[in-house]
Amino acid sequence: MIIINNSIQLKNFGKYKLVTSLNTFNNKHEPIFVSTIKENNKFKTILINNKNNLVGINCFKIQGNTFNGCNMNVLLNNNKHTGLGEIMRLISIIDMIENNLQKIQIFSLSKATPFHLKYKFKPINYQTEKLNLNTDLPMELTIQDIKTNKSFFNTLFAKHKINYKI
Repeated sequence: MIIINNSIQLKNFGKYKLVTSLNTFNNKHEPIFVSTIKENNKFKTILINNKNNLVGINCFKIQGNTFNGCNMNVLLNNNKHTGLGEIMRLISIIDMIENNLQKIQIFSLSKATPFHLKYKFKPINYQTEKLNLNTDLPMELTIQDIKTNKSFFNTLFAKHKINYKI
């Protein structure tokens, strides 16, 4: 069962419902505003801090039953370890669930692979025990992975004061 608070606003972009207005908090308990816009043939989720600075972007496409991440950048203005990447992942999961998609697929740069593994992504066509973290990898997170780890993700939603439950 999915519970959505009125503070999460979804907007239709053609046949897709995406998060267009959400107030959340980073790891320092600073307010972050989340919105999604359409740009050419892609969507872009943006994070804006309380000083009205752009602090994160996540570009993606939806193809068939797959959320395809194109580029995620939360290192704008040196925001390392502030939870912005975590917020982006959570928004991706909301978008995935709300559109009945089956998986999120990304191409992870080697330096980001430990981050994605933490959020339950798995390498595609690689045996995990032979995983080389110095290699860029295609990775995915399936709806089944999300359901299996729902308490993990629900804890993260609560941490960022996002009233959404899987």
